[in-house]
Amino acid sequence: MKKFLFAILAGCSLLAAQANADALSILQNTRIKAQQTVSLSNLSNIFLTAARYLGDNRKYPTLSELNLPVRTLANPYHGLGAEQQIPDKITDANSGYAYFGAALNGTGAVAAPTTTPLAFEKPSIRPDGKVAVLFVSGKVQVVDLKAENCAGVIEALKKEVKNPNAAIWDKLAAAAKAIDEAK
Repeated sequence: MKKFLFAILAGCSLLAAQANADALSILQNTRIKAQQTVSLSNLSNIFLTAARYLGDNRKYPTLSELNLPVRTLANPYHGLGAEQQIPDKITDANSGYAYFGAALNGTGAVAAPTTTPLAFEKPSIRPDGKVAVLFVSGKVQVVDLKAENCAGVIEALKKEVKNPNAAIWDKLAAAAKAIDEAK
């Protein structure tokens, strides 16, 4: 009888532990989704600002010329609300996004707007291995790349393109490498 009661108690405690683990997993996934929503909104704001600048100046702006609030360019996966660490000034090193506007100037990137990235989340900031990508067309897409750095994201995105324009992708690769080295 004691063995039977012990087995029931052990089974109940295992079920409770599993329920707690499931609840934590659900909470973590919900938090990632909320942060992803913030990130997608930030990428849309980057596109709108870059497109406006492009229309006025006939070139893409640099990261500093975007003149977006620091919070928009900061890493949304560090946490929401008061605990988020927001730097005073955004640079390639501390931005949550890899932005390629200036690198695309003079490359003819508008000829392939649906496959040419304008910006994306730095892969090191996201805990689930996915990356939200903003394309020159304004489309924002979450892709599962499992890349370790910005250069790896560019390589993976290039593999998805049929007949990639070498001039565009060489500039993107060089800019991604510079962003990775800015850490």
